[in-house]
Amino acid sequence: MKKVKTIKINKFIMGLILIVFLLFGAIIAKLSYIVLADKVDGINLKEKRASITTVETTLYASRGSIYDINGEELATSVNSYDVIAYLSPSRTTDASNPRHVVDKDLTAKELAPILNMSEERILELLNKSVYQTEMAPGGRGISEIIKSQIEALDLPGIDFIQQSKKRYYNKSTFASYIIGYAKNNSDGKLVGELGIEGYYDDILSGTNGYRKYLKYTSSNYQIPNTPEEVVDAVDGEDIYLTID
Repeated sequence: MKKVKTIKINKFIMGLILIVFLLFGAIIAKLSYIVLADKVDGINLKEKRASITTVETTLYASRGSIYDINGEELATSVNSYDVIAYLSPSRTTDASNPRHVVDKDLTAKELAPILNMSEERILELLNKSVYQTEMAPGGRGISEIIKSQIEALDLPGIDFIQQSKKRYYNKSTFASYIIGYAKNNSDGKLVGELGIEGYYDDILSGTNGYRKYLKYTSSNYQIPNTPEEVVDAVDGEDIYLTID
């Protein structure tokens, strides 16, 4: 009797081992097929891989301002922004804190007068089947004031992309030979030329940051649920003119 019982247990164990080997073999076969095959489930993997690219966008540092002895601005940087809307629900991980556009009608109604666009045009953009969209043309190159007005609406899914900065001289040509000037180089960074702008460029300029993410070549938007690398910009220091 003991011998018969031992044989049954051994057969049971051998059966389990055989099932494990079969499952393991099936997994290996599937992985080999995915690696070697051109298509899986009707999707051309080579074309899919080739269509994915890494994008790096610049996060511009704020150039320091120049002030006179009375504390009035002589030179300052003016920011401009592009308005974007995140449309994919996959961006929201907490329903109580939505990070995509939830109420499209309300969003269109609130943005229309600020961006000088029709509600119909904004709804057309918000109804696209994409991860994010640019609110063009009214949302391109908006000022800090317009940005603040939109932020005050607290609309889920609405965000801003900072564009390259421009230098603004409050006193126009007053003491321009002393202050100098700064202009955007080919990378979009403000670089000081002549005068204080040029001599103290390292102090004023700061260091730009960057954002890296994956996207398909056919789109300008990040692939949902993919990692991104962000290095924040370090703003430049202000300079105050004094008389010794």
